[in-house]
Amino acid sequence: MHFLRRLLPLALAALLSIPCTVVAQGDRASILGDVTDASGAAVPGATVTVTNTGTRERRIAVTDQRGGFETPVLNIGEYEVAVEQTGFRREVVRGIVLVVGQRARVDIKLEVGSVSQEVIIQGSAPLLSTDDATLGQLIDERKIRELPIPGKRNMYMLALLGAGMSRGPASSVTTSGFGPGFGIAAMGQKVHNNWFLLDGAPTRTSIHASMRLRPSVEALQEFKVESGFYSAEFGTQSGAQIVSSIRPGSNDFHGALFHFLRNEKLDARNFFQNPLVKKQPYRRNNYGAVLSGRILRDKLFFTANYEAFAERRNAQGFGIFPTQRMFRGDLTEPFFRTGRAPSGGLLPIRDITANTPFPGNQIPASRIAPQASRLFQFWVPPNFGPAEFDGGNNYSGDARSTVDDRQMFLRMDYNLGDKNRIFGRYGIQDINEFGGIINPHPFFGQDRPKRQQNLALQYTRLVSATKLNELKVSYNRDLFQTLDRVSGQDFNIARDLLIPGQTNDRFTTGVPSISITGVSGIGNVVPNTIWDESRRIADTFSWIKGRHSLKIGTEFFHAPSGPLPAGRSAPGPS
Repeated sequence: MHFLRRLLPLALAALLSIPCTVVAQGDRASILGDVTDASGAAVPGATVTVTNTGTRERRIAVTDQRGGFETPVLNIGEYEVAVEQTGFRREVVRGIVLVVGQRARVDIKLEVGSVSQEVIIQGSAPLLSTDDATLGQLIDERKIRELPIPGKRNMYMLALLGAGMSRGPASSVTTSGFGPGFGIAAMGQKVHNNWFLLDGAPTRTSIHASMRLRPSVEALQEFKVESGFYSAEFGTQSGAQIVSSIRPGSNDFHGALFHFLRNEKLDARNFFQNPLVKKQPYRRNNYGAVLSGRILRDKLFFTANYEAFAERRNAQGFGIFPTQRMFRGDLTEPFFRTGRAPSGGLLPIRDITANTPFPGNQIPASRIAPQASRLFQFWVPPNFGPAEFDGGNNYSGDARSTVDDRQMFLRMDYNLGDKNRIFGRYGIQDINEFGGIINPHPFFGQDRPKRQQNLALQYTRLVSATKLNELKVSYNRDLFQTLDRVSGQDFNIARDLLIPGQTNDRFTTGVPSISITGVSGIGNVVPNTIWDESRRIADTFSWIKGRHSLKIGTEFFHAPSGPLPAGRSAPGPS
């Protein structure tokens, strides 16, 4: 893809240059601690082996003169730590569960004995972090799965559980699409000021400041909401830092199937609906699957996630439509009389050219423009109420809306050995929303198709026991369109409605949006296409020196966006 060709020189430069800026670790975690003997004295030169129990990935460190060690940039999951040193028993601590962005302290005390002897301790990472000043709320796997999430099961609603989080206006949304949703206000800040990371890759749109993609609840391992005070490696936005991760695969296979169903047969009747009228149709199906496991034992792992959301909804609506008498220029019905009564005096309709009333409130046929005559066809006749127009509701119909939302994620983790690891993930989401109005004319209503894509690649290299380098590349592309039901057809506004000076582009021709005081309008807004994409490359170098952990790096981020001329496609990968 051409964007990778453009990023490759930047990647090489990042690897060879001296980094200068602090950048984010994202979804990774660390294990650190001190190794001492029974008297509390430091044990330098001890070999510390950190092993992921699910993938058997190993990281080896050696304690320094003070007995300290640290293994940064670890995938979330369960680990065991084994310590060996001549003259001491081998010590193994198991059951250490790492979460997003955690620095877990595991201090180990060795006992005198033979290396062939082993002491096994069932431990866990401490709940209180004493090695950084980050303030945050972890939303773990259990909360994500068990707490009720209304609507489209958007797990980011659980971010409101974090301290200092409140629900803000929907101008900055965290939904699968660009439509109305909910905003997260962190510590009283604007909802636009949040930053989203998925598997270490940014997923915040430039135009709407929203979350691009949301994995299935069943595929998400956990996410963390950091606000107020957080590590300097964050800070792209001043609000909440919402860091999430898809569950990585392991040597064991795990899977889940789900299907949530809702329809009008299971719903209660609307309180205001006529009990003699059949309930409005409503169908909602939300289904999908998650599968994770291994391709090569201890080497290559995967997690695949598919989810679909389909909704069909009808809602009863009312409108005020003109009568045939009004189309003929006869404006003598009750609406045009004093008190809106049939016996009331006529409210004169004036000729704007002569500033005199039309005789008998009758506009001559010669004064009705041909453009107006052709537009009259798009108002349907009233279907209830009084025979004469009085300005009240006189049409009842169904406002139909549909949503089709399909998304897929594929995550791959490849361990090339004890020193090299490659991670990749691709996500794509196709959405089409249709919103119709009660006017049944087939031209009315608009489709809003969207396609959102996210690609993340990471290469981690353990240079030595105390030095580690991580290269990250990510790419996001979004396409958002609003289309008339006549877009691309043969209908032509200049030819069929006699409205001159309009475009002949088949993409944008349609019935224009018209509003008239006292009656329901017709038409649609102008179709449009908006694109939004971003490219990011970052390289970080971690160096553990004594009791100090230093992380430095550099980052390049480019996010073009904007509207496109009608009928054109957004730029993107070839």
